[in-house]
Order: sequence, then structure tokens, then C-alpha cells
Amino acid sequence: MTGIVIPDGGTIGSASDTDAISIASDGKATLSQKPTFSQGIENTGTIDAGTLGSSVVVPASIGGSMVLLSSGTASNSSSIDFSGINNYSGYSKLVFIIDKIVSTSDNVAFQARIAFSGTSYKTSSYKTFSKRLSTNGAITGDSGFSAATGVIMNNHAVNGGAGNTHGVSGTVTLHNSWHTSQEKYMQNDLVFMDNGGYLFTSIGVGTYEGSNSTDGITAVSFFFGDGNIHTGNIYMFGIKNA
Repeated sequence: MTGIVIPDGGTIGSASDTDAISIASDGKATLSQKPTFSQGIENTGTIDAGTLGSSVVVPASIGGSMVLLSSGTASNSSSIDFSGINNYSGYSKLVFIIDKIVSTSDNVAFQARIAFSGTSYKTSSYKTFSKRLSTNGAITGDSGFSAATGVIMNNHAVNGGAGNTHGVSGTVTLHNSWHTSQEKYMQNDLVFMDNGGYLFTSIGVGTYEGSNSTDGITAVSFFFGDGNIHTGNIYMFGIKNA
């Protein structure tokens, strides 16, 4: 016996699924069900097409260390919130890509808060530090850590309004979001226009020093100190531990 030959377009199956495998005249097999491989898949060729499911794990060692976890889009929104942060304990850092966040108001601060229970955001016990360098040569900001008005991130004088095409862009990194014994802090590197039309770059860091500082963070909220978010997107990426 040299093999089993199936007619062109013939099928192989079980009693309950008689056409589970269909074999075309060129030898290509089509499976009607998702296969299960108990020993994994060994492939030395190329996977031509398809989409990886959300539960597929890509090891950091082969370039899958940064993973898009969630995103938010504003349309005259009071804030862009990311909840369920405590579900991402497999990521050492959370990186938020800020993409042209435009305020409905002028001369307002782009800010953020964190929560340790649901979306009950903390409004006190933060300290922040920031420096801003402008194209007009001005260097402004805090000279050291100072008490903030209830926010973990604070960037001032953003030029707003529907006609502003610049908005706020850059990156915000949340450190130790899930850790129960390390201090939580947020680091930002942003660019934006001030109300005088000058381009600013802003760097800063903020920390929470309240009674929940050893708890895992459950939510993050981005907003402006006054008015709404006219337009813009924020993308949350996770950096894998391994």
C-alpha cells in the first residue's frame, strides 16, 4: 500500500462532520473547523495572510514586546479614559501615544489622573515636576517637585479651539501601574502650541503619594483643565516583561 488517494474535490471527515477536510485537485486542503495542534506548529516557510487573534502571545524576544492594548477617540469629549488597568499585570510599563489632542478652549492645561478603585479618580496627594522649552527661547516650569492641583500630569497654556490643527502630541509612560510595593509615577514627553502660537516641548513627571500608593492602578483619565477634548486619539501600548 503506497497511500490513500482522494478524488479531486473529495472529502475526509468523521461520522458527525463528513466533510471536515476537502482536498482540491491541486492538493490543497481546506479544513471546515479550526485545527488543534497538541505539539504546536513547526513552519519553515511563509504564512501568506491572516490575522493573529487577540489571545495570541508573541514573545518579546522576537519583537513582540510592545502591544496595542486599547485606544480612545475624542469628539467633544470631557475626557479619554482607560479602565481595567489592573488587568495588564503582564506588562512592566504602559505607554500612551498622544495623537493631536485638541482642546475646545484656549490656554488650558493637558492633565491626567489615576484611580485605584474602578474609575474613582484621585484628586489630591500628587506631586509633579515639569519643564517647558519654547521656540521663542523661553524655558518655564517647576524648579523642583511641587504640589499640584489634583493631577499627576500637568502641561500649561495649550492653544485650543476647533481651528487648531496641532493639538498635543507625544508619549506618556505610566510606571509600576500594577505593582503593590513600588511608587506609581507618570512621565511625559509632549509637544504643543501655546496660546501665543509658539511651539513648546514639555517634559515632566508626576507621582501619587496618598494612602493608596501601594495599590494597583485601575484607571487613567486624560483631560483638559477647562473645556472638552475637541478631537484626537490616544493609544495605550503595553511593554511586555518578557
